[in-house]
Amino acid sequence: MQNLIKEISKRKNEFLKFLLRFFISFFLGILIIFLVKFYLFSQNIITQEDINKYIPVIKKLIEPYIPIFEKSYFSQIIFIFLNNLRVVIVAGVLSFITFGIFAEIVAYINGFVVGVVISSLSLIIPEISGVKLFIFGILPHGIFEIFAFLLSLTFAHALSPTKKGVEEITPYLKSYILIVPILFIASMIEVLITPLLLGSGLI
Repeated sequence: MQNLIKEISKRKNEFLKFLLRFFISFFLGILIIFLVKFYLFSQNIITQEDINKYIPVIKKLIEPYIPIFEKSYFSQIIFIFLNNLRVVIVAGVLSFITFGIFAEIVAYINGFVVGVVISSLSLIIPEISGVKLFIFGILPHGIFEIFAFLLSLTFAHALSPTKKGVEEITPYLKSYILIVPILFIASMIEVLITPLLLGSGLI
């Protein structure tokens, strides 16, 4: 564990760069949706009534996932944990193949998607506060989830099908000693705590 801490400390600047990429794209996603909303509404191209028509579409998209959240808490935690772990592993493999380039790209994509989703929900359902949705619906588990994800990208960024890149596989795999439990904690918070916050009238 001490060696892992040293490796993380050695890569802290790299981690901060990934964190910056995430937040830049996150705020960019929010800004784009805000500007689109402002333009469409100001030009009377679309109204709230038009947007409301898309609510049934959103419900249909999430319907396949509803049975998952009707299962036991443990089953939900394992499902979310394995899904997040799969994303991390795939990102690592693709980063290796692309000489670390994918790690940078996916950091931007991930932040952008989170920003777009939050602002889009606020656009489609005005009763939902985007700020409160982020604070109570994403931040509690997101702190751990995003940290683990960006930490994995920090190590994956050094991977490549070269001699030096292959040597980085061992530190990358060791990082899972920390990444795996953090992802599991994030999954527990998402299942056990986040719904309580969302259902307590805070949004």
